[in-house]
Amino acid sequence: MNRELKKHIVVVEIRDGLGKGPDGLRKDTVAILKSIESRGWSGEAVLYSDERRDEVYNYIKDRADAFIPRVMPGYLPDFRPLYDMLQELHDNGVTGFAPPSTILAYGKKTVLEKLIHLPFSAEGMNVYRDKESFFNGFPGSLERSGRVLKRNYNAEGKGVWKVFLDDPAADGRVTADSMIECTQAVDLKVQRMRLGEFMDSCIKYLDEPHGGLVDMPFYKRIKEGEIRILMLRSTPVFVIFKKPAGGEEAFSANLYAGASRKYESVDVCPELVGSLLENLDAIRSAVDCPELPFIWSADFIADDGDERNRYILSEFNSTCVGFTPYLDFSENVADAVISELSARERS
Repeated sequence: MNRELKKHIVVVEIRDGLGKGPDGLRKDTVAILKSIESRGWSGEAVLYSDERRDEVYNYIKDRADAFIPRVMPGYLPDFRPLYDMLQELHDNGVTGFAPPSTILAYGKKTVLEKLIHLPFSAEGMNVYRDKESFFNGFPGSLERSGRVLKRNYNAEGKGVWKVFLDDPAADGRVTADSMIECTQAVDLKVQRMRLGEFMDSCIKYLDEPHGGLVDMPFYKRIKEGEIRILMLRSTPVFVIFKKPAGGEEAFSANLYAGASRKYESVDVCPELVGSLLENLDAIRSAVDCPELPFIWSADFIADDGDERNRYILSEFNSTCVGFTPYLDFSENVADAVISELSARERS
């Protein structure tokens, strides 16, 4: 027997985070709700907290056909209670767009390790999941080049660092006493310290839930900008050119660090978009998650080498991809959610 729809969608948020209004909501969340309501359905935002876990669970389960998570794990000291609740909702008939199992499979930065066979994979990338591998591997990476070190789940560039040697030893060796210059993507604050001190400060990113660090080469051509392909399931919707602030020292394509963004049609980057689409099956297989995230993105940086048309996959984003600069995307989101739920009701 077909399940009768309540025609009610919930967007799940938390109060903390950048870019929120007085009501604690993201602007793109408000846009999604308005687009849902303009189609004759109802929608509301629910603010989650661990203290209200059971209350929020029962409220959504009793009222909603589906939920859309709009929460960055990096803003929570432990995101497992929220994600466990959302997964339980999904498993018990309230459809997740997307469920936490899918979001986490694609959203962690360490997923890049599974994609090293793809044509846009970074060479010389390392993944650290414990202190021993980090302290044994990262100094050697710095001997070869400047690096970008990324927390497994970061929020708006917090826990993403550009790291360069400040005074290379004559023999080229890098030790815990070597001086480095490090810049965090969230605020572009430059610090000079000993490598050992910096690495000690990063241990917390290994100890947190689903902890890990990704160590990639620093690509100088980031100053030209980063290209984000915004996806709705398997459909490319926009190409977003993210231009870092800072001229020759440009590093962060984060809006809160002064970067600019320009939305363009996917037709402006046919080869890059085509390469991503051609590899979707390989990506799903490597990630071992056949379902793609609902709203997600792939970020690319131009390679520093001679192959000027080669782009490097910097990261996937699937936990909470923002689109505040182009709120009309909420229309696509609403159409997709309602279409998918209506199709299930008819089947």
